[in-house]
Amino acid sequence: MVFSHNYFRAFIVSAAFCIGIVFFMIYNQWIIVHINTGRSAIESKSLAIEKKPLRLHFWQEGEWQHEDTELLWSEDVAHTLMYGANRWFSLLDEEALHSKKVIVQSVTLSPSGTTAYLSLDRYPFEDESSAYEKYMFIEGLLKTLRTQEMPVTHISFLVHHKVLDDYHLDFSHPWPLKSFF
Repeated sequence: MVFSHNYFRAFIVSAAFCIGIVFFMIYNQWIIVHINTGRSAIESKSLAIEKKPLRLHFWQEGEWQHEDTELLWSEDVAHTLMYGANRWFSLLDEEALHSKKVIVQSVTLSPSGTTAYLSLDRYPFEDESSAYEKYMFIEGLLKTLRTQEMPVTHISFLVHHKVLDDYHLDFSHPWPLKSFF
């Protein structure tokens, strides 16, 4: 079959135009290309998660109270800390021990793995709380996390990834997980 020179040029121009449109659509993410390698990212990064008992400690009416529950325990210490802290804050909300629903946004570990940075979604204390009440609030969370036998020795408290700013307590340095008592 003999092609005329004009048909060949029209074919090349049309093909280049179509390829250009496809690349334009991929670049602007109108078309998303995903190449499957046969393994899913979830399979390659999955960590073993199991349920373990957890005792939640909180200060109420001048004495320590506790409630037993289960915690999703992961091989990733940051995830385990986040699950535990969020469960503790949920208990305070469920029992109406705190007027604000506080959520741990994220937990990051220091390179050494001994300091954890807990970023909360809001200021965790009541406006009228005394320094003692604030301290016992923090101590309840630390006491809960202390029982979990993790390599973390210090907790740094953040709000929206910035150091928690409080008039009574100093959060510019990480708090030791061990008790002051």
